[in-house]
Amino acid sequence: MKKLLSLDIVKVFIVFLSVIIITINIYSFNRVNDINKSFSNSQNEATWFVFQLMKEYANFLMVSQNDKINYDELWLAYDLTWSRFDILTNRNKSSFFINSTSFDVNFIKEFDKFKALESSIKLVSLGRLPQESLQKKIDICYHALLAVINEKFALQSPLVINNTSVVDKFVSVNKISSVLIILMLLITGVVFFIDFFVKQKLLSIDSLTGFRNRISLIDFAKNNYSKEQSLALYFVRIRNLSEINQKYGIEYGDLVVSSAAQSLSNHVPKGTVSFRFSGGHFVFFIPENVYPRNEIKETFNDVFSDYISTGNLDLMIDVVIREKRNISSRDIMELLTTMQA
Repeated sequence: MKKLLSLDIVKVFIVFLSVIIITINIYSFNRVNDINKSFSNSQNEATWFVFQLMKEYANFLMVSQNDKINYDELWLAYDLTWSRFDILTNRNKSSFFINSTSFDVNFIKEFDKFKALESSIKLVSLGRLPQESLQKKIDICYHALLAVINEKFALQSPLVINNTSVVDKFVSVNKISSVLIILMLLITGVVFFIDFFVKQKLLSIDSLTGFRNRISLIDFAKNNYSKEQSLALYFVRIRNLSEINQKYGIEYGDLVVSSAAQSLSNHVPKGTVSFRFSGGHFVFFIPENVYPRNEIKETFNDVFSDYISTGNLDLMIDVVIREKRNISSRDIMELLTTMQA
C-alpha cells in the first residue's frame, strides 16, 4: 500500500509538472508569434511609407531638374513629398517603428532640410535665386535622404536586434520545454509501467502475511511446477482459527495468521516458495535433499508447540501438517480443490 501511495503521489506530481511545462511551451510559442507579427506589421508599414516617400521625393527631384521649371507641378510634388514625411513620422505603426529604431532623428533632420527648400523655391520663382542653386540643393537633400535610408534603414537596426534577442529567448524556452515534455512523457511511461508492475505483483501477494496468495498458487501449480524441480509439498492448516475468530474476534484471528506466517518463514530453507491458500491454510514448496525427510515437519511442529503472541494475548494454536513428495501438477490441483471444498 505504501508503494501504491508513493506512486500515486509521483503520478500527481508528474501531471502537475507536465501541465506547467505545457503551459510554458504554449505561452512561449504564442509570444514568439505575437512578437514577430507585431514587429512585421510595424516594419512592413514603415517600409511601405519609406518607399512612397522616396517615390514622391524622386518625382519632386525630377520636376525640379527641368530646364524650365513648372512651379505648379513643383509645388504639387513638394506638397506630396511633405505629406509622405509627415505620415512616416506621425502614423501610429510606422512612427512606432521609426521611433523605436532611432530612425526618427535622421528622418526629422532630413525633413527639416526638405522644409527649408520651401523658401528657396519661392526665391527662385521670384527670380531672386538662380535656378541651378535650387536644383543643386534639392539633389543634395534627395541623395542625403537616400544615403540615410541605405545606411540606417537596414535589418540590423536596434529594434530588430532587440526583437531578435527577445524572440531567441522565447525560442530557447520553447525548445527546452519541448524537450522537458518529451522527458515527462518518458517518465510518465516508466512510472505507469512501474505502477502496473507493482499492482500486478500485489495481485499475487497476500497482504496479511506477505506470502503469495491463492491465485499465485494455482498459477504456480499449473505453469511453473514440475516433478523435475525436486520440490517437496507441505500443507499447514490452523485448525482452531475459526474458534479464535469467534472467541476473540477477527482481529485476533488475523494476528494469529500473521504471527504464524512470520514464524514459519523464519524456519523454511532458502529457495522455499510460500503461499497462503485461504484462512489458516499455508502451502510450502521446499527443495528436497536440503534437510532430512522429517526434519522440516518436526521444525514446523516445534514452531507451534508453544504459544503464539498476538499483542496482549498468547494463544495456543492447533495445526495439521501434511507432506507430499513426487507429486504431479494435476495431483496438486486436485489437492487444492479438496482444500477449498
